[in-house]
Amino acid sequence: MSADFSLSLPSESAASYASAQTIDLRQTIEEAAILFFSSQTVAARELLSAARTQPTLKPDEKLAWRILFEMHEFQGDQAAFEQHTLAHAERFETLPPSWQCAETMAAQAAADKLPALSFRGKLSSSSGPMLDHLYQMGCRHRRFRLEFTNVSEVDLAGCRACCVH
Repeated sequence: MSADFSLSLPSESAASYASAQTIDLRQTIEEAAILFFSSQTVAARELLSAARTQPTLKPDEKLAWRILFEMHEFQGDQAAFEQHTLAHAERFETLPPSWQCAETMAAQAAADKLPALSFRGKLSSSSGPMLDHLYQMGCRHRRFRLEFTNVSEVDLAGCRACCVH
């Protein structure tokens, strides 16, 4: 009894199939966007939902998932969003995006429009000029943002001075 084993190499048709899959997914994403912006949201969601069931491991696949999540958020459909988070976690074995309700997104957009004062470097008792600027900003604006992302060091005297101003 003999067995015949042969090595099968990918053919051009396999490569063209993968390329066609990528093109089809891009076309699907574009069609879904057109449907969504034409107020045909149900059709757009169905199109993307069907596309996401065909795994491709291409960047466009993750884009399709992200667009679908954003559609759910835009429409306030948290139940559908949560259903897709489970499928996303199973598919990519990573954490899915978290739900952002309309109020949170509106508050974030409003916060982005507020004037901001950015602190940098060390926040200490020698930060007088920046703290004076904080006081002036408080006199001019009812609401503003304080950004501390670029602060490298803080001491107790700087914290006190910041709170007292």
